[in-house]
Amino acid sequence: MAERAAEIAEKEAFQKIKRLLPVQKVFAQPAGSATNFPDFGFRILINKKNVDLHFEYKADAMAQMGSMRDWIFNGSKFTGPTLTPEKEQLLEVMNGTPGAIKEAKRLLKDLKTYFDPKVRTLSSGSLGIITDKKERKKQLFNFATNVDNTQIANIADKSLGEKIKSHYHKKFHANLNKDADYSILFFMIGSTIWFVEETGTLDIKSKQAIPQYFGATEIDSLPALVANLEVRISPRPGKAATDPKAFWASSTNPHIDVMANFRLKQKLPGGVTI
Repeated sequence: MAERAAEIAEKEAFQKIKRLLPVQKVFAQPAGSATNFPDFGFRILINKKNVDLHFEYKADAMAQMGSMRDWIFNGSKFTGPTLTPEKEQLLEVMNGTPGAIKEAKRLLKDLKTYFDPKVRTLSSGSLGIITDKKERKKQLFNFATNVDNTQIANIADKSLGEKIKSHYHKKFHANLNKDADYSILFFMIGSTIWFVEETGTLDIKSKQAIPQYFGATEIDSLPALVANLEVRISPRPGKAATDPKAFWASSTNPHIDVMANFRLKQKLPGGVTI
């Protein structure tokens, strides 16, 4: 439901911006659950110059930036089987967080010690090394009772927010339209927009015309972002029960879940509300 609401909000934001601009063409538009870059974008003409406005959109100040339930830790870095732009960003953040690498190495070592020494990766498929389900359940129970901390990361700070900006910088420059004279990237939360960066050439007077479309004389630069990264694994017996002993005794499909979640953490000041 929340994902559907976010998709609707994004489409409404797209239409609102479109109505405010003298659009020559739309070069990117909301694509539902797809994670293209930018989320939407418009070409306008200012003094015979092709000006492209790129927008990255989030529905609210606590919006999810990315999530994964299929990541793999190979002993030195996090990877994934199928990558979307959001997953690429998340993996970049995970691999750029030394504490997460350290804790993942610890858990992989624990899995080797208490489950099976032949385990090579930390992933949802790690337990497949033991094919017999009874033996797998026994060894997973051994791991679960000897390892209290299965958290890899639960961090919230501005350095993670800077990783978001760095990722947007790379994506912005990788997705510029070749025939654009000037391109500008905006970050939008709900109905509020901030300036992120620009590239290309456009005279000052023409640049000043852009905020006017949004009823402003200037658009605030995007302030420091605070983001939260949570990464963990969870041993699962496969069938729920209230009592821990019964929980494991009733196990039908012992496995581990892997999870990573990256989201904005606080409301941003300033910006232009449209």
